[in-house]
Parts: sequence; C-alpha cells; structure tokens
Amino acid sequence: MLLALLLASMFVASVNVRLVGASGTIFIRADGSIDPPTAPIQRDGELYTLTGNIMSDTDGIVIERDDVILDGAGYSLQGSYMNSDRGISLSMRYNVTVRNIEIEWFYEGIWLFESSYSNISGNNIANNGDGVLLHNSSNNGISGNNIADSWTYGISSTGDFQDYSSNNIITGNNITGCNGVGIWFCYSTDSSTISGNNITANEGDGIWLYYSSQNNSINGNNIADNWNWGIELQCSPNNSINGNNVAGNGAGIILYLSSGSVIIDNTFVDDGLYVADSSHYVVEDNTVNSKPLVYLENKSDVNVDYAGQVILVNCTNIKVENLDLSNTFIGVQLVKTNSSSISGNNITANYAASIHLSYSYGNSISGNNITANEGDGIYLSNSSGNNISGNNIENITANNRYGIFLYYSSQNSIYHNSFANNFGQAYVTPPDYANAWDDGYPSGGNYWSDYTGVDQYTGLSQNETGSDGIGDTAYIIDSNNQDSYPLMKPYPWASHDVGITSVTASKTIVGQGYNVSISIMAFNYGNYTENINITVYANTTMIGEINNIELSSRSFTIVQYAWNTSGFAKGKYSIKAVADTVQGETDILDNSYTGDWILVTKVGDLGGGVPPAFFNCDGSVDGKDLALFLQCYTGTAPAEAMYLGDLGGGVPPQFYDCDGNVDGKDLSLFLQCYNGLGP
Repeated sequence: MLLALLLASMFVASVNVRLVGASGTIFIRADGSIDPPTAPIQRDGELYTLTGNIMSDTDGIVIERDDVILDGAGYSLQGSYMNSDRGISLSMRYNVTVRNIEIEWFYEGIWLFESSYSNISGNNIANNGDGVLLHNSSNNGISGNNIADSWTYGISSTGDFQDYSSNNIITGNNITGCNGVGIWFCYSTDSSTISGNNITANEGDGIWLYYSSQNNSINGNNIADNWNWGIELQCSPNNSINGNNVAGNGAGIILYLSSGSVIIDNTFVDDGLYVADSSHYVVEDNTVNSKPLVYLENKSDVNVDYAGQVILVNCTNIKVENLDLSNTFIGVQLVKTNSSSISGNNITANYAASIHLSYSYGNSISGNNITANEGDGIYLSNSSGNNISGNNIENITANNRYGIFLYYSSQNSIYHNSFANNFGQAYVTPPDYANAWDDGYPSGGNYWSDYTGVDQYTGLSQNETGSDGIGDTAYIIDSNNQDSYPLMKPYPWASHDVGITSVTASKTIVGQGYNVSISIMAFNYGNYTENINITVYANTTMIGEINNIELSSRSFTIVQYAWNTSGFAKGKYSIKAVADTVQGETDILDNSYTGDWILVTKVGDLGGGVPPAFFNCDGSVDGKDLALFLQCYTGTAPAEAMYLGDLGGGVPPQFYDCDGNVDGKDLSLFLQCYNGLGP
C-alpha cells in the first residue's frame, strides 16, 4: 500500500509539473487582460509569454486583441483529443504573432478566421485534426513551424465555398506524417506563396490546390515521399510551380482542368508530370531523373532522342525513339496527338501507365520494352486507329492494373505483343468497343502468358494436323475482343528455336510386356533448317531415342516411337519427350514436353465400371472389365473408353497390334484373359 501511494504521488507530481492551469479556455481579452488571471501567462505590454504548460478540454487560448505577441517560450498547449476544439483561436484579428508553442491534440491546432497580417512561426504543432486552418484570412505569414501527424491536413483553408483567403505566405515549414494532405488550398484561395517548405511522408498529396485556387506561387519546396501526388492542381488555373524538388512521391505533379500554369525548373526524382484536360501552360527546364522533361505543344515533325519523360499535346508526326524512360509517372503521354511514333524505348518501373494516349489517333507504338510498372503498361482513352505491335509488356503486378487498358477506344490494331505475367493482361471498357487483336493467319496475334491452349493443329481454321506456333483456340478478352491466333511464344521468334508441341499415346492402358505407340510432334520456330534428336522418357527412365530428325524452318514433323513395356513394373507412367538444344538456341523451356500418361497393367484389365470409375484398374480381369469390353464390342461404350476394347487380339506377335476396331480378334483375347488363359 505504501508503494502504491508513493507511485501515485509521483504520478500526480509529474502531471502537476507538465500541466498547469484550469481545463477551460484562456482568453486574452480586448482590453489586454488575461482571463482567468491565474492562467500561466505573463504580460509585458503587448508581449504575452507562457510560464507553464496548459491543458484544455475546449478551446485552448482565444486571442481577442490585435497587435499582440503570444510567445510560448517552449511550453505546451495540450487538448484532450476529440473533446477539444481549437488550440489557439484568432477570430477577426489583425497583426497577431503566435510563436514558440507546442500545440497538440486539438481538432484544429491554430485557427485563423477573417484574420490578417498575423504571423504563425516557430511552433511545434502535432497530432491535431488540422495543424493550421485559414478561413477568409489573408496576408498572413506561416513560417518555420513543425507540423506533424495531423489527422487530416497540415495547413489548409476551410473547404467552404464562401471561403476567400489570399496573399498568405507559407514558408520554411516542416510538414510531415499527416493522414491527409500537407498543404490544401481550395475555393478562391488566391495569390499566396508556398515556398521553401519541407513536405514529406504524408498519406495524401504534398500540396493540393483545389477548385479556383489560382495565381498562387509554389516555389523552392522539397516535396518527397508523400503517398499520393507531390503537387496536385485540380480546377485551379494560372498557378506558378517553380524550382521544387519533387521526389519519391506516389506521383509527381498533376494538372487537371488547370490551364495557364507555369512549371519551370523543377527537379523530379522517381516522379514526373501528368496533364489532363489542361492546356496553355508553360513547361520549361524541368528534369526527370537528371534528364530533361520534354513537353511539346502544337508541334510537328520533331524527333525526341533524349528525355526522362515525354508529354505531347496537340502534336503531329513526332518520333519518340530509343529512350530510357524509367521511374517516373508516365513515360510517354500523348494528348490529342496524331500520326506519331513511339518505338524502341525502355519504359520501366513507372507509377502509372508507361504509355498513355488520350484523344489520339493514327499513332504507332512498337518495339518498346514495358516492364515492372505499378500502373497499366499501355493505356488508351478515347483513342482509335492506333497500331500497337511488337511490344514486350510484363510484370505489371499492382492490383487492378493491366498490360493494356482500353477506355472508350476501338478500331486499334494490337498484335505481335508479349503480355507476360501481368496482374491482368488486357481490359476493354465498355466491352462493346471492338479492336483487332491479331494480324490474321499466318502472321498471328499476341503472346499471352496465361493462355492455356495447345498447338496441335495448323491452318486458317486451325483444324489441320500439325503445329504452326499458333494456339488452336482463341484467347478471349470479352465478347467483342479476342485474339483468334494467339502465339505460343513471344514475338519475334528466335532464329534458332525448336520445341516439342505434343506427346500422345495410342492408348493409355497397355498390357504388361506389350507395345504402345507414342506420337511426338515437334515444331521449328526459327529461320533455319535444324537437325534434332529426341529422347523419350517414362517417368525418369529413358525408354528410347529418335535421331537425325530434319526439321525445316517454320514447319512441324511427327515422329513415332513404339514402347515395349517388357521389364517395366505395373503402374502409371508419365511420358516425356526432350529435344536436344540446337546451336544458337536460347529458349529451351519448350524443348521438353510431358504428355499422356500410360498405365501398364494386366492384359484385359480395362478398369471398367461407371464414370468416373473408367481407368480405375485393379489388377484383375473381372465382371467390371467384361461389362466395359462388351460395351466397346457393341459400340455402346462412352467415346473416351471405346479404344479400351481394341486389345489387338490374335496370336503372338499380333498381341497389341491394334487396328482401331473392336472385333472378333479382340473378343477372343479378352475371353482368354477373363478365363485366366491370356498372356
């Protein structure tokens, strides 16, 4: 008990040291008096200095007098989380300075309502709803404050349609860890300066100007590691964004319905610029990852051969070729741009689409390497008649992102691209907007890593026996968009490349000691005639080899191998064929193909019964097998079981010399097996 009392007294003592004064509001009245007079504030003329820490469960300090200085002297003003309203309230005040105070746990740290020419400086403002909130307040200075971990905004205007705040200077503040936006201006917040601030690690934008916030200057800020945009201008025209460092944010700068802005001399590191429904702005001398951000508007016949990001607006016949456009927002953006070419570029690790087209027609996008992006590989919005071919688009892993995304876009030709290992390969919305996803036969369509079809047929209708490097069934995107001739491997095919395309057996059940025929189909994807050897395996045991198979360019061959099962234990065997690697071949994954399984069992053990008991062989020849054989003999067995009755009967060596019919020879052999007289 004594220990408990001692600890309790120590806690009370610590609280008394940290928190002084009543839990209500402290007023600096219009006549200069302090109410209540016991509050820990000392007055010296117009200088009011805190002499201790203060806690309040309502408003903290309300200043009702102009031309005063409130100096916190490093003491704290602490609210009680959601119960407290405003830490420091300035309503209709003029020329008030608030400095050197630690303010936390209020709904609003400092509130300025219809106040002007005041100075908020050198304060530590943390864990509040808003750090500093302006409402119809102009010509104020907010400088040198540390604003951290706000529940919504670091510094903001109210978001009220009736709000008008202008000519405020926000400079030298450190704003970090807010759940929302670092600095948010909205609704006619005009002609203010946001400069020299460090705005980092906020969950929303670094700076967001929203709806008619215009003629503001955003200069010389460090805007880094914010979850969303570094700077967002939405419906906010004629702003100046100059000399900022914009690094490592979810994205760099967006202009949305915000025309007439000036964007000069900004440095983007792993970020970039995006424009949407905006025009008539100036973009000059910006760099993206130490390379120029190339912005062209109303230009034609230009070759872009060095850039960190490319934005084309109302342009024609622009060539963007052989660039490394990595770690930015969008590698190449085309807005109302026609007849241009984007080719041979390496566009990787970008936040949004690597290539973005809106209202753009007749462009060519070819031979680009588009990998590891967080957004869509290629995004088309309201864009038709474009040719998209020969691109490698892979490893787009972010949720709801696609190798290619088409929004209100039709009549585009999309073929010979490789779509590999993306979260989604292709998406078209609305789905009734049709595009061409192949170049006809035999040119073919695209490679899709999630395609599950096989290549055992050839020809325009894919109904002739033989491989042709094209899948036998279409790749379906939606009811109006399908690749009718999906490629079995990425385009272009290598000069030296062979593959096994199928391994099939004449039957999947064979009597122990007898032969089964194995059919192996191989295809030469390359440009030269090749001479290959094929090794055949049952499980991991080599059962044979076929040598010196000549295979001309872009052609198939079918070779047969007869496996004699003598010496193999009864059981299930997986059959695999492996083609030797030819000289110069690099893609060898398809040189090996595992095909049908074969069950080696007792002759006559057909595995009879009712589906799915077919092929459930038990090592004996009994009534179930007899019933199934008789169905085969009379032609009433299910199609998938008919071949089981073709035992190849007769006298040795005709056993298992199957002829495709179930006839008297087979009946004779089965009856021998059924009566225990068979081999």
